[in-house]
Amino acid sequence: MPRPPLLRIHDMLDAAKEIERAIRGMSDRDYQRSWVLRSALERGIEIISEASRSTRMSMSASSGMR
Repeated sequence: MPRPPLLRIHDMLDAAKEIERAIRGMSDRDYQRSWVLRSALERGIEIISEASRSTRMSMSASSGMR
């Protein structure tokens, strides 16, 4: 069963907060040098993207829009 839109929005907000927390105080150089950090941020962005796409499709389907 698909997650309700409100939970997907919560997932997006959580991912954004964790991304912000992970990069707080880091320089561009720190970011470039850390494969783990770059990978974690990439995954956070994927979560936001997937959740927003699913939310948009779910809301469009429920309203009868395409």
